[in-house]
Amino acid sequence: MDQIKYQKLWFGVILTVIIALSCKKEVEEQPAAVNKKTGLNGLVQKGPFKIGSTLILQDLDEKLNQTGSSFNVSTDDNLGSFNFGEIALTSGIVEITATGFYFCELTGRTSPSLLTLRTYSEVSDSGTVNLNVFNHVLHGRIKKLVKDQMNFNEAKEQATAELFDFLGFSLDASKNIDHFDITRSNDPAAALLAFSLMVQSSYPGIYWYEEYPSTYVAATSEFLANLSIDFADNGKIDNEDHIEHLADNANMIDRWHVWNHMLKFYESENLGSSVADFSRYLDLFLLKNANNYQQIQYPDSALVEEPWFNNYNYSIEPNILFGPKKVGETSSNSYISRSLAANIPIGEMVEIKYDLRQVGQLEYGGKTFSTTVYPVYWYNYGWAEEINDSIVTLRSTKTNQTCYLKVDLGGHDTLDLEIYENGASVPEIRSIYW
Repeated sequence: MDQIKYQKLWFGVILTVIIALSCKKEVEEQPAAVNKKTGLNGLVQKGPFKIGSTLILQDLDEKLNQTGSSFNVSTDDNLGSFNFGEIALTSGIVEITATGFYFCELTGRTSPSLLTLRTYSEVSDSGTVNLNVFNHVLHGRIKKLVKDQMNFNEAKEQATAELFDFLGFSLDASKNIDHFDITRSNDPAAALLAFSLMVQSSYPGIYWYEEYPSTYVAATSEFLANLSIDFADNGKIDNEDHIEHLADNANMIDRWHVWNHMLKFYESENLGSSVADFSRYLDLFLLKNANNYQQIQYPDSALVEEPWFNNYNYSIEPNILFGPKKVGETSSNSYISRSLAANIPIGEMVEIKYDLRQVGQLEYGGKTFSTTVYPVYWYNYGWAEEINDSIVTLRSTKTNQTCYLKVDLGGHDTLDLEIYENGASVPEIRSIYW
């Protein structure tokens, strides 16, 4: 009997130890909420997302698997600001998806339809996460690297370095793109605004007064998705169509209008009056990824390079900047149409000045001038115009392409054109007559 009791006693002890160890193992295998974040906040920016845009945060483990916890908020202003407040997280890694209308940099207006951006972010050391087109494109690449057994922070830094290398952007990849803010005036903001413009789906050089069709927002969303897929497998953009699309936009977008739209937006939101130098980053991309003009040229003839003009079969007009010469013949009461055009390399600029006072009468800018030189500004592609008394000044606003303006010349007259290249103090004079 004593032996039986002894055996039962030891059996009970062993069973207790097994149960205890089992419970301990079970507790160890449960993912514990190890981080408590107060005020997890940030911005959603394409342009900035509008108030009322929706965000969904998914809690993830270290392998980017969802744990089942999620949180929802909305943006609370037109800068895209959001705040999740205090949330419990498993690993500190989250996926945030935002959907909303946004400020369109091309038109200066609210987008006509919704756009979705998403990001993977690690928030253990920072309570700020900004969603933007950079971390949206990195999304698939980060997932691939983590799947290949790289830890999250190393994966994000490597993916960032790969994207910056492709773009030709001179930025430190260790700088967390989750902190880039398009409304600042620093280099990260300039790079972000440039890339945001490059991924737009638009016909080249969309005019500031044109409506931006909702189909273009959908096409932008599709392009972003395809770009992310292209980048995910090897950290490169291999598809030539994708590279061409980015280069076309970097070339064709009217930088002056974009700068003006952003400036007005910043001033309306009390953000100051300094717009980041996004043009420099457009040029860095073009220098690495495009065929570029090597010097300023004045072609013998030109036509604005926009699809809807070509659809109407407008003729190619001789360029009055081509050289001192006779540029046409008219009767005393008729006009001839000509172009004013220059091929502008990256980082260079041309300024044209001429005097409106000629013969005849013209109402222009609220004033009456004696002139027969009439600039047709709805056929303007890349010239910013300023008038001071009778002097017209035209400054090129596009780079690596032809800046074009249609002019009508009437009667018989002569005109001296002052051409200033890259801020020269002494102009070259082109004299024309007709």
